[in-house]
Amino acid sequence: MRKRLMNTARLLMMICAILLVPSNAFAAYTIGTETPFPTPSAKESYTSGDVIFSKTGHPVFVSNAPESIYDHQVNKTLYRDTMNGTFRFWSSHRNMTTGNIQFFLYVKNPSATNSVKLYLIKDGYGDSNAGGDVTKAASTATTCFMSKNTGGTYLATIAPGQGYAYEYSAAGGISSQKAIVHIADFRAVDVTTGSDADVKISDLSTNTGTTNLAAYANTATIASTNYNAKTKDDYRGLLQYSGRTADINLTLTSAAPAKFITQSDDGGYTNEQDILLSRWNVDGNPQDQAPASFNGKIRGAYWCTDYTYRINITNSSGLPNVYTLYGSRTSGAFITYKISTVTNRHVDKGNGIVINDTPTYTLHTIVQPSNNLPLSLDFVAQ
Repeated sequence: MRKRLMNTARLLMMICAILLVPSNAFAAYTIGTETPFPTPSAKESYTSGDVIFSKTGHPVFVSNAPESIYDHQVNKTLYRDTMNGTFRFWSSHRNMTTGNIQFFLYVKNPSATNSVKLYLIKDGYGDSNAGGDVTKAASTATTCFMSKNTGGTYLATIAPGQGYAYEYSAAGGISSQKAIVHIADFRAVDVTTGSDADVKISDLSTNTGTTNLAAYANTATIASTNYNAKTKDDYRGLLQYSGRTADINLTLTSAAPAKFITQSDDGGYTNEQDILLSRWNVDGNPQDQAPASFNGKIRGAYWCTDYTYRINITNSSGLPNVYTLYGSRTSGAFITYKISTVTNRHVDKGNGIVINDTPTYTLHTIVQPSNNLPLSLDFVAQ
């Protein structure tokens, strides 16, 4: 009788252990495969202290509104601001006119005395086929940007008070219904002192080629966006930092053998987001630098942000392996990441790509424009 009770107790313990394991824990994970996220998986608390973000990098010039460009928004500045030294520029637009549109980054030297040298550090470019799929263009641009090493290509020396036009669209421009995404890091240097220099940046759309670019870059107003009660077309301005470094120190246990954190979660982990600040309102009129917002909700740094995750997972689950899955719980999404090489993948809603099988490593990612966020990083003992 005693032996039978002991066997029954052992059986109950085994059943409990099985119930505590994620539902897909017995399906062997393979690096590079797409698989459903484990259930259950515990979301790491924003206030746990186990996920700590630090802001890094340089300011970001954001031009994503008007996202769809119509005739009245051509031959206009889409966003204009002053940058200093090293800065990131990213632009995401769709041509809704019937003809071609060219896009220029117009760089004016505001100094009355000193020349400025302009350098391109690295860039990524993508455009779409007819239909204007911004997401695919963004995926191409992000992958290209992440794949390039940091260097320095001299572009121009800009005399005091003069400007330089850098065309970032493909030769001949973007045809009707096509989308364009461009991500680039630049540096402006004072020729006399060798120090960081101020430059006045304008993102221009034009159907007149290089004619009148200086005039378009110096108007008292800029293009209006397509903002209204339903359209959140207001994402243009400046972000303070281009990067984040995150220290992730999680412990997986027998009770919680799977945990996840979200990426680019609005209002999420401390120091993950910047506030987007704009010097122009949605009507294109100048204003004091103010947060961009929609229905009172402040815009944050959702896209084109470099993430470096220093990951350290302690496995106290009793299971032998630890895997990382990267994807989206809320929608289909493109992900771009680097552990040893840059990889770009599309995942379906509720799925992740198995990207690693070690508990301690460094992960680099960039969240591309046009993704539905947040993305998800799951750490799973198996």
